[in-house]
Amino acid sequence: MSPFIKLEPPPLVEEDNEIARRINEILQEFHTGLAYGEKVSVNLNLLIQECDEVMTFETEKAYPHYVKAFALAMEEAYTDALRECDEAINLDPQNAYPHYVKAVIFYLMDFKKFKKEAISECRTAVNLERENALFHFTLAEMYSHGSSKREILNALTEYVNATNLDPGNLHYHLKRAEYLEKQGLIDRAIEEYKVMINLNPRDLNFQSRLRSS
Repeated sequence: MSPFIKLEPPPLVEEDNEIARRINEILQEFHTGLAYGEKVSVNLNLLIQECDEVMTFETEKAYPHYVKAFALAMEEAYTDALRECDEAINLDPQNAYPHYVKAVIFYLMDFKKFKKEAISECRTAVNLERENALFHFTLAEMYSHGSSKREILNALTEYVNATNLDPGNLHYHLKRAEYLEKQGLIDRAIEEYKVMINLNPRDLNFQSRLRSS
């Protein structure tokens, strides 16, 4: 198993104004693509421009900073994205999303070098928003790189949290099953494959994985 963490888009903006609606229109393309498993092709520069426009007259708003951070990170402009995350956190310390973005950026930049920072930011996101399955799953994927008993236990715990919070997410169940199998916990892995078969009985790949476990 080779964990790979992707950056997920922010929630839609709750502001009711023209620029917010334009930002949401772009973000909606990302969310729609995720829902249908499609590759999304949008104008990230336009998203950045829309966020910059908000910042010119709404200096105390956090959302244009973390939305811009997302767009910059998608463009692999990681240093600039981290700066926008810090601006968002300064303006809204209780918002979990910019911490999540920072965690994923550290992971994508160089996880071996920034492992401590990545896990710390993701743990902060989890603590701020404990019902968010994505944050738990991302933290599990980060811990799954480690080999210490503590890291293994933390990974197993966070995979459980993620699947409990989003029980219909096949990807979460699959990654949990693969990790259980890697750790030699075959009986528990088999149970996860059974869950996936129940969720999607027509997927012969899951049945094949179950037979080979």
